[in-house]
Amino acid sequence: MTRAGRARWLASAAGFAALALVLGFAQLDPRGLADDLREAAFDRFLVWTPRPSADAPVMVVDIDRAALDRLGAWPWQRDRLADLVRAIAAAKPSVLVFDMLIADRGGDPEAGRNDPDALAEALRLIPSVLGAALDPARNGAPPEGPPIIVRGDAPDLPGLMIAAGVDAPDDALRQAARGLGVLTLAAPDGGPVRRVPLLAVGGEVVFGGLAVEALRVATGGGSLIVDGQTRTLLIGSHVAPLGPDADLRLWPSAPARRAVRATPALELLDHPEDRRATMAGKIVVIGVSAPEGGELRPTAADPFTPGAQLQADAVEQIAAGLFPQRPAFARMLEAGASVLLAALAILLALRWRAARGAVAIVGLALLWIALCVVLWRARLWLVDPAWPALAGLAAWQAATLAALAEARARRAAFARSFSARLPPSVVARLAADPDQWKRAGEEKEITALVAELEGFAAMTERMAAPDLVALLDRYVERVGAIVVKHGGMVDAFADGATRAFFNAPVDLPDHAARAVDCAIEILEATDALRSERGSITAGMGRARIGVETGRAALGDVGGGRRLDYKAYGEAINLAARLAAVNEALGSRIAVGPRCAALASHRRFRETGTIARAAGAASLAVFEPENG
Repeated sequence: MTRAGRARWLASAAGFAALALVLGFAQLDPRGLADDLREAAFDRFLVWTPRPSADAPVMVVDIDRAALDRLGAWPWQRDRLADLVRAIAAAKPSVLVFDMLIADRGGDPEAGRNDPDALAEALRLIPSVLGAALDPARNGAPPEGPPIIVRGDAPDLPGLMIAAGVDAPDDALRQAARGLGVLTLAAPDGGPVRRVPLLAVGGEVVFGGLAVEALRVATGGGSLIVDGQTRTLLIGSHVAPLGPDADLRLWPSAPARRAVRATPALELLDHPEDRRATMAGKIVVIGVSAPEGGELRPTAADPFTPGAQLQADAVEQIAAGLFPQRPAFARMLEAGASVLLAALAILLALRWRAARGAVAIVGLALLWIALCVVLWRARLWLVDPAWPALAGLAAWQAATLAALAEARARRAAFARSFSARLPPSVVARLAADPDQWKRAGEEKEITALVAELEGFAAMTERMAAPDLVALLDRYVERVGAIVVKHGGMVDAFADGATRAFFNAPVDLPDHAARAVDCAIEILEATDALRSERGSITAGMGRARIGVETGRAALGDVGGGRRLDYKAYGEAINLAARLAAVNEALGSRIAVGPRCAALASHRRFRETGTIARAAGAASLAVFEPENG
C-alpha cells in the first residue's frame, strides 16, 4: 500500500470508527444522554415554532395566589369549590374539567362551612370531568372507566402508562360528573413534562387522559373507539394517532396565548357576568397556579407551567389535529443520514484543508438540521437533528486528526530522510507543502553530478575497517554539505561515487550553474581532505567529477514508510560517463555540452569527445577554465 493510500485508509478508518461510536452510544444510550439530547432538540422545534392559531375551544379558570389569600389556603373545602363551579356553570360552557384530585370530603367547621355534598350538587349543573391520579401503591377496587370499543385487534402499546391502582374522587362526585380522566403527567428523572396520556391503565381498568375525557364529554359522551388497524383513538369527531406509548406530545402554547385563555378565579366570582360570553360553549379547565397547589410543572417553554394550561394545550391540539410525532421510519432515516454525513465528512477531510473542511461539514450539519425543521414544519414529524449532525462532525474530526497525524509523521520522516540531502529551506518547504513533491513519478530536466574517487577499490582493500569508515564518513559529510549548500540533492554514495542532482524535487532556474559551482567546490574540498594525515596514510585518490544536464525520471522508489527519492535516465548516465572519462582526458571536471551552454556565468574549454549510442553523434566534453 502506498503512503497516500495508507493515509486515506487511516483517515477513513478513524472517521468510520467515530461514526460507529456515536451511533452505538445513541442506540445503547446507557444513561439516557442521547435521548435527552434528542428530546431537547425536539423541545426547541416546539417552542420556537408558534402553534397555528385557531378558534380555541378552551378556557382556563386559574386559582391563583390572590384567590388563596382571600378565600383561604389550599386545598379548599368542597363547598368553596362549589361556589366556583356554580359561577362557571352560569356561563354555560360545554364541559368543566378539574385538573386536580378532589379526595377530601370534609368541610371547615371553624369557617362555618360544612357542606360536603354542595360540590356534587354543583357538578350536576354542568357536564364535568374529574381528575384521577394513577397510584402504584393503591390496591382497592378501581372506579369504572369510560366506555371503550376496540375495532379489530388491540394495538400493541408497550409504553402505555400502567399503575396498580387509581386515586379518584369518591362515588358521590363521580356519579355527579360525566367523566373521569387521568391527570398524571410523566416527567422522567425530574425532567420537563413533554407528554400527556391519551390512554392509561390503573388497577387493570383503561382510562382516558384528562384531555381525552374532556373532548369525549364535550362531543356527547359516547364511547372511545380504539382502531387497531389504523392505530388511532376516535374521540367523538376527533381522531388521535396511537403511538407505542399512547400519549400526546405537547406543543406548548405561547405565554401570550396562555394569558388570553386564563381567567382568575376571583374575577369570575366577583364579576361572573363579564366572563359568560367568553366561556359559553367552551371547555373550561379549572386548576391551581399558586405554588401551594403543587400543580406547577417544568416544561420546555416555562419551568413553572400550571398543569391546567398543559391540559388546555392537549385539548386544543387534539381538537385541531396537531400531533407532533416520530414517524416509523425516523430511526432508519437518522441512521442513513449519519452514515451519509460521516462519508461526506471523511471525503472532506481527505480532499480539503482543515479550515475549509470545517466550514463545509458545519454547513452539511446545518443542512441536515434545516431538513429536520422542514419535516417538522410540513408534516409535524420529529426527526432527530442532533445525533446525525454530531456523527458527521465526529467523523470529520476523527478523519482530520488521523490525516493530520499521518501528514505530520510523513513530514517528520521526510525531514529525517532528506535533512542531509537537501537544503534546510527546501526540506522545510517540502515538508510544509508535500504537494510540491511529485513522488508518484515525473520526467523533467535536471543537472546530474557524479563525483568519483580514484583508486577507491584499492584503498578499501588496504585500509582497516574503522579507519576506512572514519575517512569515508568525513568525505561523504563534506561532499553532501557542499551539494546541499548549492541547492542540490544527494542521491546516493556507492563504490566511491557520490551522485547528486539539481532542479528536483523543487525547481531551480539556474540548476546547471549551481551544479558546476558545486563540482568546483567539491574538487577543492576533496583536495583539502587528501592533505590531511589520515588521508595521506590511506593514499586517498583525487576526485573526478562529471556534470551534465538532461531529461530524467524522478520519483519516490520503495513505497511503504521508506522515503527514497531517486533519479534515473539520460542525465545520470551521462554524468557517470563524464566522471569516468576524466582519466582519459587528463581533466578533473568533465561537463557535458548542455550543461556548459546553460552555465553561461563561466567560461569552458573543450577537452574532447565521448562516443554515444550507436548511430548517435559524439558528445563534446568541456572543463571550466578555473576548474
